[in-house]
Amino acid sequence: MDWFKALKILGPAILMVVPGAQAFIPLIIAGIEVAEHSGLPGADKKVIAKEAVRIGAATANQIAKKEVIDVAQAQRIADDTIDAIVKVTNIVSEVKKN
Repeated sequence: MDWFKALKILGPAILMVVPGAQAFIPLIIAGIEVAEHSGLPGADKKVIAKEAVRIGAATANQIAKKEVIDVAQAQRIADDTIDAIVKVTNIVSEVKKN
């Protein structure tokens, strides 16, 4: 299975069981996608993914002209979940190749 296709299926499924994460699913998945396309090492990818989440949340707030997304909470949840999402996606992607 293509890694990005697996991410779009597994990422939301994982985040659905994380308390408070449901509102941030699109931001976190998009952040991981941006990071994976960077070609940088893992730790750098996580920084990029978290920054993409921050930018997405801040942009949504700017557009709404009020806080609709708690930026700090979105970043905390992203920080807590990105590694798990990537690990599970890697496992499933590799199993499908074999």
